[in-house]
Amino acid sequence: KASIVVNIEPMSEPLDDNELLQYLSIKYFEKRGYLKDYIKKLKKLEKDGKVVINDITRTGIGSLFIEGYSIISWSPVILS
Repeated sequence: KASIVVNIEPMSEPLDDNELLQYLSIKYFEKRGYLKDYIKKLKKLEKDGKVVINDITRTGIGSLFIEGYSIISWSPVILS
């Protein structure tokens, strides 16, 4: 089993839909079918004691049209 998982993905959840570029990025992600509610689901698993979210970071890497990637690292809770 993995002790830590790092996802580098286009995720809308860390973005602020009140900022134009971020709003457009969110709409683009929705249109393309990128990860939806991934962080929300991980937070539910964390609340249930199944994972620990280590960090959520926006990279700022993208283009003139989208803010492309966010990073989330999390660890499964290993029951003994």
